[in-house]
Amino acid sequence: MRSVMAAGALLAVVLGAMVVTSRGTDRAPPPHPAKITSGGLEVTVPPDWSRTRRVPALPDFGFTSPIVLVDEAFGTLLVADRLPASSRSLLPAPVLRRLLRSAPRPQPMHLGGALRGFAYMRLAAGDVEGVSDVYVAPTSQGIVTVLCLAKDQFAAHLSECGRIAASVSATRAVAIPPTPTAALQERLKPLMAGVDRRRKAANRALAVAGTPSAQARPFDAMARTTAAAAVTLERLAPPRPAWPRQIVSAIRAVSRSYRRVRDALLADDPARYAAAAVRLRRDEERVRRLLASTQRG
Repeated sequence: MRSVMAAGALLAVVLGAMVVTSRGTDRAPPPHPAKITSGGLEVTVPPDWSRTRRVPALPDFGFTSPIVLVDEAFGTLLVADRLPASSRSLLPAPVLRRLLRSAPRPQPMHLGGALRGFAYMRLAAGDVEGVSDVYVAPTSQGIVTVLCLAKDQFAAHLSECGRIAASVSATRAVAIPPTPTAALQERLKPLMAGVDRRRKAANRALAVAGTPSAQARPFDAMARTTAAAAVTLERLAPPRPAWPRQIVSAIRAVSRSYRRVRDALLADDPARYAAAAVRLRRDEERVRRLLASTQRG
């Protein structure tokens, strides 16, 4: 009986040793990449990267609420945000104005989900210290812009940042194909929505205006608003196709018509006012038709 008990004890010791040995040789599985969702973007973060609240000072890019990731080992940064379109290249216009050398040729690429856009490799932006790659993709709620930034001696590590950039997706917006009209398409709807809000405010002011000069002020405000919208869209309109420049031309015509109504009121000329009002309604209707045709297309 004792020998059996001893054998049982020995077996327990051996099994225990096996368990200990087995535990000692097991390797923990590598941590899974995390996902961060913020500001309408989602990005997959590998284990050796982490989120930081330290937003680099990059005024030319105009980041407002970015996701910022850092690889502490090399100091490489990834900054992702949605920016309003301000150039046909999809890069921020201030960045283009302050390039230290010509912009690199854009390389087509896919980001996360349905996003398609361009990579600008080794972009020499004026307010960036070190080396940088920039990835852009147009959506219905801004240009998804991802900046990868590294110190000169760690430029080779930008490729890993690029792989993370390729995971960035939009959680609320619809992807816009990266065609020559993409920048204008991104800006057109919100810009015209802003014009419409100004028009409603002008109508409210007009309803309580008691003198011709007071009535002229809302028309003057709308002339300025529509002229500014035309300038913004003209910067984004490519030479082809024709419809973007047709819209710009039509909005300019509306601005001129607002000025005609304003001038007729200031001159206290009813006949001139009536003719200008008819022309204004005609020009506004043309803009509505053109905008409707782009939505159908």
